Amino acid sequence: MAFSEQNMEPHVVAECSDITLLLRLVASHFGVAIVPETLVKHPFLPEHIQAIRIKDIPATASTALIWLKDQHISRTAINFINLLTNTR
Repeated sequence: MAFSEQNMEPHVVAECSDITLLLRLVASHFGVAIVPETLVKHPFLPEHIQAIRIKDIPATASTALIWLKDQHISRTAINFINLLTNTR
């Protein structure tokens, strides 16, 4: 369930997309983190960090497309960029 459905509001201190940094922050007693489920199953998860699967929550993530500036990219890559930017 979403936080609002439970009349709760999370206290978000920071957001970070670097999984390694998130693990270090949790290991340093900084707090807790919501991470992709694939991380929970990954062998590099330190043994001293507890992980549980969150059930029944509609999670979404923002995405972006990146590439090197001023560098040649293939026609296929250009077509892919055009496909993604024209579907908004």
